Amino acid sequence: MGLLRSKRLDEAVLVFGICVEKYPTVWYPFLGQARALSQSGDFANALIAIEKSISMAPESYKQYLTSQKEKLGKKETIYKNEKHE
Repeated sequence: MGLLRSKRLDEAVLVFGICVEKYPTVWYPFLGQARALSQSGDFANALIAIEKSISMAPESYKQYLTSQKEKLGKKETIYKNEKHE
């Protein structure tokens, strides 16, 4: 998450885009993509990414991811140096 912390948002969006293309059946890259997109202000695509993440995530993460989706629905960013993982 170094790119997000350092506010290198264009690079973060690009990197997570590559990750979700390379690992389309893994939930975590979609969460990263949603975080990067939300920081960039692209809430519509961030919602799409978080929905994909929720659909693939282990049950133990679904409540957390759903809370992140709710924030995106309010056009709130979902990455503020928070720790969950």
